[in-house]
Parts: sequence; structure tokens; C-alpha cells
Amino acid sequence: MKCYLGIDLGTSTVKAIVVDESGAVLAIRERGYPIHHPRPGLAEQVPDEWWEATAECLRDLIAAREVKGCSIEAIGLSGQMHGLVMLDKSGAPLRNAIIWTDTRTAEICAEWSRSGSAEAFHSITGLPLASGFFAPSLEWVRREEPDICRRTAVAILPKDYIRFKLTGKIATDPSDASGTCLFDIGRRDWAPSVLKTFRLDEKILPELAETLSPAGTVTLNLPRFDGHRVKHLDRTWRRKR
Repeated sequence: MKCYLGIDLGTSTVKAIVVDESGAVLAIRERGYPIHHPRPGLAEQVPDEWWEATAECLRDLIAAREVKGCSIEAIGLSGQMHGLVMLDKSGAPLRNAIIWTDTRTAEICAEWSRSGSAEAFHSITGLPLASGFFAPSLEWVRREEPDICRRTAVAILPKDYIRFKLTGKIATDPSDASGTCLFDIGRRDWAPSVLKTFRLDEKILPELAETLSPAGTVTLNLPRFDGHRVKHLDRTWRRKR
């Protein structure tokens, strides 16, 4: 039986669901993870806590009686927007993710607004400047943690970290990109003038792919839990028989 898997990386929990071809729900699993507050106003999460929770959900789903005999044909991803995940050249997170509820960049946003940048940003991106968005968070890291910026190979959004862990592919879609303050909603591409204002090299941003286009192929590079690799998966994400 052909089935489909959905993953939603929320702010407090990840949910995974398997449905059949008619859309009927066969099974759902979810796992939670904490929000860390190093100081008042700061909100961070550990990207690998997202991944561990996601992989546990997938392991339990694929082993579930309700999906016995299923062939998982495709996976869809959604998740919390605006968060900033910074990876080094090996793909390892360089710091905790700054998530959308974080308020540390309020003064940066006010500074940009006073300079007249807010109107230019809005005309291109369709967004206001707001704390917790990707671009202001990236600017904060550049100012406060320059060594992290020097070591950053790519900056991505939360759900795209799960995509990376599943497929090894760095990418995002226009839906998430449109919430970064770096995306030209008219051109459906990264905005060169905004990147220039931020002194950003487009090379640190993920590849853009349309929301419904294939985003990669699941690999076997799954994490270990209690010393055991996640089981029940083969290279095409079909249930072993």
C-alpha cells in the first residue's frame, strides 16, 4: 500500500504522520523538546534535539502496527519559521538555533528602521523588521559572535535542518525564504540589494527550490539512540519485508 509521511517541526514539539493515498490518517507520533532561555528575552533551541525527536517519531511510526505493509512514497516537511541555524563546513551546528520568539534583536530592528531601511526592506520582502526574524538574528551573531560568523558555511531555517539530516541536501523553499527579510517576493529569489545592505554573501544561504519540487533523497545517515542506529528503513524509505 502506498503511503505518505509528513513531518511538522513545531516550536515545542515535532509531529509526524502517515496517511494513505486517500488522505486517511494511519498513525501519528510526536515528541517534545525544550526552549532554552540563556538570558531574559533570548529563546534558543538545540538543532540536534529537533533531529533526535524527529528520528524517534519516525522510528516509532515505521514500526507501528497501523502502517504495516506501507510503502512510504514521499515525505513532506513543514515547521516553525524565521529561526536561524548556522552550520560549519561539515554540517555541524555552530551554536544553538535562535528561534522566532527571541527578542534580542529589537534594537537592531529599531536601528535599521531609523536609518530608513525598513521601508526598502518592506517594498522588496513584504515584511516588517521584527525581532526573531532570520536576517536580524544573523546580524546579531555577526556583531556579538564574529567567530561564529567566520566559521559559518551556510545559514538555514529550522525545518531545513531536518531536510539536511534526512537527505544531506541544503535547500529551502519560497515559503520559508519569504520570512527571512532577505527574499524578493516579486522575483521569488534572494534579494541582491538587501544582501548588499546586510553585507551578506549569497553563498551562505541555502539553494531555493519550489515548495512542491523534490527536495532530496533519504539517506542512511541516521543518528544513533542508546548505541543503536535507527532501524526499519532502507535507502528508498520503504518498509523492509
